[in-house]
Amino acid sequence: MVPVIEYLLLAPCIVTFGAASLSILVEAVVVRRLRFPVQLVLSTTAIITALAFTVRNWTSADARTIAALGALAIDGPAMAVWVLLLLSALAVLVLLVERASNNGLSAFTSQASAPPGSTEENVAETTRAEHTEIFSLFLFSLSGMLLLSAASTLLSAFVGCEVMSLPLYLLVGLARRNRTLSQEAALKYFLLGATASAVFLYGIALLFGAAGSFDYADIAATISKMRSDNLLMYAGLGLSTAGLLFKLGAFPFHAWVPDIYTGAPTAITTFLATCAKIAAVFALLRLLFVPLGALRWTWQTPLALIALLTIAFGAIGALTPRNMKRVLAYSAIMNVGFMLLPIVAASTVQTGTLVSDFVSVSALLFHLTVYALMTLGVFALTLWVGGASGSNSNFDAWRGLARRNPLLAAMMGIFMLSFIGIPGTGGFASKLLLLTLVWRSGFAWLALGALAFSFVVAGCYLRIIRLMFLEPPADLTCATQPSKGVSVLVSICAVLLLCCGLFPSQVADIFSNMIGLLR
Repeated sequence: MVPVIEYLLLAPCIVTFGAASLSILVEAVVVRRLRFPVQLVLSTTAIITALAFTVRNWTSADARTIAALGALAIDGPAMAVWVLLLLSALAVLVLLVERASNNGLSAFTSQASAPPGSTEENVAETTRAEHTEIFSLFLFSLSGMLLLSAASTLLSAFVGCEVMSLPLYLLVGLARRNRTLSQEAALKYFLLGATASAVFLYGIALLFGAAGSFDYADIAATISKMRSDNLLMYAGLGLSTAGLLFKLGAFPFHAWVPDIYTGAPTAITTFLATCAKIAAVFALLRLLFVPLGALRWTWQTPLALIALLTIAFGAIGALTPRNMKRVLAYSAIMNVGFMLLPIVAASTVQTGTLVSDFVSVSALLFHLTVYALMTLGVFALTLWVGGASGSNSNFDAWRGLARRNPLLAAMMGIFMLSFIGIPGTGGFASKLLLLTLVWRSGFAWLALGALAFSFVVAGCYLRIIRLMFLEPPADLTCATQPSKGVSVLVSICAVLLLCCGLFPSQVADIFSNMIGLLR
């Protein structure tokens, strides 16, 4: 029998992976001076084309199926995540090619193989002999994220996770400035990430040993027929979940996040903080809801505790650093804890009340949308003020910013207020939805703890606002004006964030019309 491949439904994955492969060919056959514009056009065209296919499939009534011989679940939530990933990737691409904030130079090293400060590196920088392999790595990582977020088997989830992670290990170490710090961050990320992948793979092996299949539906059927405790199943549940929690940067696997975010180029930090987290958290949700949903009474309370500790460590850690990228790293850790809340709220051990997967999925999608807008906007402003390499991201660069550039300070104020959760911003609507959902599910202690630590971390964000508006300017001058793309990106994020806060019901309705996860 000839296998049936749903090429139209898989077009976003095919386009991004095909463009990544073609990008390698560009490096081999196109002359160096033309590579940058060719790679930029290729990457932009690929993302827009993949986005167009995704929107077409999303609006098609019959585009809901388990595709690619059972490897991918092309359902409403998966396509919503794909749209969010592709739009975020398009925004990251704007930051990736930014040069105006770095005196006309790329934020990435001209010759990655040359030691920092060597003659070879200086010659490559002087002659503008820049490599453009960052576009290939970027597209490969994006294709892995699309695969990971829609995976319907354990093997496709692992393949997607590795295709996403391996290019990121390289991209983190390619900063032009602070090369040693960047390479140290890349080495840490690689060693810890490889360990997490091994743990994830071991968990997959144990789940296969317990269920006899990699398919999510088969695993769910095996669990439903269990008549006694299955230690292999429980061990596989713990190890596979731990692997994905590392990719998210959740407690107790969060220690790598500040160093990697600080050492990586700002555009790659943004890519890690938005797209990588969106793909990983949705993969975790699909893993826990579809094959392991019947074991909710086993994983739910531990995951609730992990969520609260993640929020706590992120909130407390953000209070002391005086480097903007490091503060945002701890803020990202805290937001990972909030991402786990709708997963925890699916059902409860205490009351037995069941909240549908649909409500949890739509709440998570709304929060991810708001989180992406906040993160893209604040990192774009960090690039604007601190330079594309992030070498000037200390708080002194933000001191008195309202007197030097009132509009920029006002937009940064909007993002900070949204991170706090002030009414009228998207952050408030998102946190209110998540905390209400958790409270109704019977986890009052989790909702109250998350709310308490939100007040704790507010001091960090208010300190940044005080630096910008109430303190005199430092000797440092504001960075050169960035490209129009960065300015437009910041403005769009700020406006959309206010729209999410002022019209939350209308935005939430976009996700509320989707069907649940396919099994």
